[in-house]
Amino acid sequence: MTISLNDDDIPPLPEGIVLGGNEIEGILVRALRTYELIPEPRPALREILGRVFIEIRPNAHTRKLEYMDLVAVRECTDSRFLPPRYRDLNPEDLERRIEETRRFV
Repeated sequence: MTISLNDDDIPPLPEGIVLGGNEIEGILVRALRTYELIPEPRPALREILGRVFIEIRPNAHTRKLEYMDLVAVRECTDSRFLPPRYRDLNPEDLERRIEETRRFV
C-alpha cells in the first residue's frame, strides 16, 4: 500500500522527543499498519500518527542507534538524503563521533 504524506498529515511531535531515522521508520510502519487494519471509514492519517507519537517511547539503545546513523552518514554519497543535522558535519567530526559511539555497539 502506498500513501502520500503532506505536511498537514504530520502532527507536531511531543516536546523533547528526538527521533532517529530508524525510529521514524518504525513510527510510520506502525501508523500504516494501524491505518490498514481499521475498517472504513478510517480516521485521518494525522490522527493515527498523533496517537502513535503519544505512545512512542524513546529507544533505550540511543548510542547504538546513533552509531548506526553515523556510519550510514559516512557511506552516503548524496547529501540531499541527509538530515540537516548531519548535512554540514565535517568528516573529522563525523569520524570522531563514530569512534566515540563504537563502544556501545
